[in-house]
Amino acid sequence: MHPLLVCPNCKGEMTVNDTLIDCAVCHTKFPVVNNIPILLPRESVFSIEQIAASNKTFYADKVIENNQQSLKSNFRKSLPKLTKSWERIKFYEIIN
Repeated sequence: MHPLLVCPNCKGEMTVNDTLIDCAVCHTKFPVVNNIPILLPRESVFSIEQIAASNKTFYADKVIENNQQSLKSNFRKSLPKLTKSWERIKFYEIIN
């Protein structure tokens, strides 16, 4: 029994294996795919089979997108700032 996991259908205790999670109360079986348990209730709009067969998810795409944005952001930070030079020139003109 795993003390932190409960069945999404009946809130019963769960037995955890490497590839399967089993509810001790309603005996519903949930797969473990890539070390991620797929615990969906019966009335879910998603099917366990679709999620288990899927390689990419919305969140995986977002992580890739965020990493690309981070790369762009780091690259832009390394470029010289043109506006600061312009502001400095304008500042010197005002002082003079």
